[in-house]
Amino acid sequence: MKKSFLWDASSRHFRSVLHNFRHYVVHFHNLNGLGVNLILEAKHFGARTICTVPDHWGVCAKNTLLFSKSEICDDFENRHLCVDNVLDESGKALLSRLRRDHVFHCLSKVDELVIPSRYLRDIYIAAGFDPTNLYYVSNGVELARFTEKGPESKTRPLHIAVIGYLGEHKGLDILLEAMDELRADARSERPVEGVDRR
Repeated sequence: MKKSFLWDASSRHFRSVLHNFRHYVVHFHNLNGLGVNLILEAKHFGARTICTVPDHWGVCAKNTLLFSKSEICDDFENRHLCVDNVLDESGKALLSRLRRDHVFHCLSKVDELVIPSRYLRDIYIAAGFDPTNLYYVSNGVELARFTEKGPESKTRPLHIAVIGYLGEHKGLDILLEAMDELRADARSERPVEGVDRR
């Protein structure tokens, strides 16, 4: 977790960019690995700040909300306890509580915090973030443009592509179970072809 929340070298480079270009608005997207302290740098230069938080990183050091392999953590006050410590840029171990408090402080300073799902918005509100500063903007696609028309659309198989990391916490097993249920459901509008479980 080195450089996950505080990275001085990143701040120095970012200050140089801000000084030379005088940005009016800075939009951050997933600061994990760059240092959430960049928000404070932008605020210091008077820029309006927006941050899109695409996942649990702002409230969970592990970014998964998993206390163990299968146990979901719902203790926002003590969520940091599952990770003994985090590392600063020199490799020094710091209490994970420090990471939690610093990330919360910096994200609370953002002018607008953009969340891509209502579920995630509720998680951030439960963690103590100001709901009036959280904006739900879906990353979804308007499906009406891609809806097939005509009788042949009901006979074509449904194809689903999964592109991403195959970690257990990503829920691929849930997708496979859903595919099995669709196959077994005689009322399904579209037949589901065999699922390649490789």
